[in-house]
Amino acid sequence: MILCIDTTQKEKLEVRIYDSRREQSDMISVPFFCNESELLLKTIDDILKKNTLQKPQGIIVVKGATGRFSRIRLGVTITNALGFAWDVPVFGILQNEEIESAVHTISESAGFEAPVIPVYDKEPNVI
Repeated sequence: MILCIDTTQKEKLEVRIYDSRREQSDMISVPFFCNESELLLKTIDDILKKNTLQKPQGIIVVKGATGRFSRIRLGVTITNALGFAWDVPVFGILQNEEIESAVHTISESAGFEAPVIPVYDKEPNVI
């Protein structure tokens, strides 16, 4: 099973599970407005428990190109931390359309090799 994390959407986060046939088998979509890191971790925990998984075979994160700076950073950071802790491969994609090829690539990998690097479409607006 592959875990897919998308924090780039404006008003929600999505966490999906893909099965061994590379088909989406479950998804949790949650409104995203505050306490984002806690919400993301709880959603990941919920979907893993719901599908009786201790850890996935790999993690895919939508790493950006569009979306808010802090949410892209959040998704990528949690993906890299979980990938390292679970020793599973991580894979970053720019858009949801790339998920199918990412699922195929990650299912052939073995263990955490390198972190995902975020992609931002503009400089952060931090005051």
